[in-house]
Amino acid sequence: MSDTAHGWQAECSCQLYTTVLVFRFPSMSEIDLSLIIPCYRDAGHLRKNVGTIVECLRDTRLSWEIVMVNDASPENDGEAALQAVADWPGYDLRILTHEKNTGRGRTVMDGLAVARGRFGGFVDIDLEVGAHYIPHLVSTLQAGADVACGLRIYKTCIGLIHRAILSHGYSWLVRNLLGADLKDTEAGYKFFKMDAIRPVLAQCTDPGWFWDTEVMVRSKLAGLDVRFSPVLFLRNPQKASTVKIVSDSIEQFKRLWKFRQELTAKPAPVEGALAQCAVSTH
Repeated sequence: MSDTAHGWQAECSCQLYTTVLVFRFPSMSEIDLSLIIPCYRDAGHLRKNVGTIVECLRDTRLSWEIVMVNDASPENDGEAALQAVADWPGYDLRILTHEKNTGRGRTVMDGLAVARGRFGGFVDIDLEVGAHYIPHLVSTLQAGADVACGLRIYKTCIGLIHRAILSHGYSWLVRNLLGADLKDTEAGYKFFKMDAIRPVLAQCTDPGWFWDTEVMVRSKLAGLDVRFSPVLFLRNPQKASTVKIVSDSIEQFKRLWKFRQELTAKPAPVEGALAQCAVSTH
């Protein structure tokens, strides 16, 4: 591993704001896949869907671990994660718990910072994109890709028209404002070759939802091999939508424009991009 990679991981480890609970005490030897599950207001489906993922992965020839990162959820995500670990004795499941809410991007980054896998990735635990796509995206990395991302295909229905329109419109903005030809930056279904992505992660600074865009654009501009695979997006009717079309669109455009200015300014240093943080580890 490069000095840059080591530097990123060391700096990330200082800003987890977490209590780390390791239940399986795995060896530190490298494995095939580290799957990160960011958790925030997911208590209603976390335990069941972790089980679905375990059942999927245990039928593969991959060696793997699952790292659940509870981003200080106000719901019972922590308890649901503990139950999920108890459901699967003998498998490598871990929990990281943030002491305060940090945002989606920071949550995924903290999980990747402790990943042991040659490949690392994350999925949204609502599984609106099914777990059965995970082995295929990992095989895309095994075939030579540095980044493998789901390309969301929306089932035709009235309730998803706005999502399809927003997704295509956002991709157009990314291409034209940032100069990155990416089909879908926002899918919560991304997998990385860890040795290739670590220098990119060291440059990522957005702690929230925009991190998805940032990591994809920085990967593309860094010359990484980014590949997309179609995945069917099925809306969970029991999950309340958090999409606010007008306000979310305005905020995303503002963040895109700010990121454009950052990219055209002096390049950020790879080392030292993440700093001024603390961690309590147990």
